[in-house]
Amino acid sequence: GALGRGKARGVLDKESPAVKEEILQMIASYLADQGYVASALMLQDESNLRKADTRKEETERRQRGKTVKRAILDGDWAEVEKFCSKSWVKGSLKNFLYCVYKQQYLELVDGQEYQKAF
Repeated sequence: GALGRGKARGVLDKESPAVKEEILQMIASYLADQGYVASALMLQDESNLRKADTRKEETERRQRGKTVKRAILDGDWAEVEKFCSKSWVKGSLKNFLYCVYKQQYLELVDGQEYQKAF
């Protein structure tokens, strides 16, 4: 009885910030899996679990933005189209794609590449 509890305490340090974070993450994951998405999000907000995820996502989003910006500036339209076809690109891209195709068209006309422009 008491010996087993003492042994478990040494293995699982309930006061460790990393252990607490992992437990909270498991609970939030369970809540979301059971359909309690709002509760999972509230738990993540209250425990600051989403801040680390948000920073990582923001860094990745900035990197993708830099990649597509460079492709646009270089006139690498195939790369821009590839970027727009990725599953992580969210929302309506119609306006963005229209601007990309318009720019590509204008550059072809400017370069007197009329066959490619049409």
